Amino acid sequence: MAEAESGGRFCGFAFRVFLAMQFIPPGYHSIVLFYLYHRCLPNYAIGYNTDMKFKKYIPNLAARLCIVCVFAWNMSCAISFIIDPSQGTVGYELSGVGAIAAIRGMGVIMLMWNISYIPLIYRPSRFRCMFVVVIIQQLIAVAGDMYVVLFDASSASMLYDSVTRFLMFDIAGIVLLIISYFLSRKHD
Repeated sequence: MAEAESGGRFCGFAFRVFLAMQFIPPGYHSIVLFYLYHRCLPNYAIGYNTDMKFKKYIPNLAARLCIVCVFAWNMSCAISFIIDPSQGTVGYELSGVGAIAAIRGMGVIMLMWNISYIPLIYRPSRFRCMFVVVIIQQLIAVAGDMYVVLFDASSASMLYDSVTRFLMFDIAGIVLLIISYFLSRKHD
């Protein structure tokens, strides 16, 4: 539909040019073409008028995609911690009933943490304050993971691997969130 509409608009512009050239002396053709191009072509430009609204939303769509990626990563981890905490107990070198409760609690905390992503997925350019909160949350997660890797997990290789994996995901998440923050600016 958009191609046919823009093609029709271009044909209308070409027809105006053809009519104008019939009645204008040859020495003035360039002046008339200049006038028609700058005065009429913006109204009949191929694709610009029909796609301008869509082009305005491309940065927001890209921002939403970045946010959804981080949200999906965090939610998959949180749900796996809640459903099957035994995987987390092995990775964090914990044992016993208290370990299962601790890993499930981490899953619940991650679910609570991810609630703030929902308004950003809905409209990233509207909830700028929430964006700052989410980026700060992600920075805290990176700082906490780095602290654990540097000071607590250096002697235990399995714990070191688990926390390093979280650190890589958190760094990737913060990069995607910062990219989406700048993509969603002044678009909406």
